[in-house]
Amino acid sequence: MSNPQAAWPTAIEGLGPVDPPVYNVNEFCEAHRISRTMFYELAKEGRGPAVTKLGNRTLILGEAARDWRRAELNRARSVS
Repeated sequence: MSNPQAAWPTAIEGLGPVDPPVYNVNEFCEAHRISRTMFYELAKEGRGPAVTKLGNRTLILGEAARDWRRAELNRARSVS
């Protein structure tokens, strides 16, 4: 199976990274360079991205990934 994210641009000049419309947990973790363990620890702490359940699949919409990155950046800025 080919990598579905390969078709999505990694950046648009002046806009930064572009998210695909949806990630599964493995894709999200790979794209954000975190482990599945860290993903579920963040979720347990209430700091994970918003997830959408579709049957037994856990999905993260591209907008939720963007919102999560923004929230984590704001949290990091407020700590320092």
